[in-house]
Amino acid sequence: MELEGKQFEALKWVLVLIAIYMVYKLLNKFGLLGETSEEKEARELSENSALKEFNKENKLMSAAKKTLGTNKPSAEQLKSLMPNKANFGRFAMEIKAADGNVNDDETAVYNVFNSMYSQFEISAFATVYKVLYKMDLFTYLNSFLDEKELANVQRIIKNKKPA
Repeated sequence: MELEGKQFEALKWVLVLIAIYMVYKLLNKFGLLGETSEEKEARELSENSALKEFNKENKLMSAAKKTLGTNKPSAEQLKSLMPNKANFGRFAMEIKAADGNVNDDETAVYNVFNSMYSQFEISAFATVYKVLYKMDLFTYLNSFLDEKELANVQRIIKNKKPA
């Protein structure tokens, strides 16, 4: 089957569009295109509703109260215990993307937890993750990490200070 002028031209443009799309996806994956609408939404959620939910439910709040020396810590004081709060949306996407069909990226999971400041911050992040993806973070990790990898995550968390 031989392609004639218009058919060849149409095929050429389809291939060019596919190539452009693939380059776009690669640049977006590596964060070279700036903040996407999903990332912006994740960041806004992490800054607003998730922090409010975290403040109501969290079991580590007593550790924060003790660290801050007050029974009613302000939002600003709580934020001071979470220096990575602005990165929670990006961290959530990195963990979600770590579950590969063939090969999981457990290093990405370890990097997220290693970059956290405290167990308090990890707990806040888990709440943000639950709000964003409607799934418990540790249930999700358990779905694709093996026992050794989960033990490494638990060791990282255990070695963090409480608040």
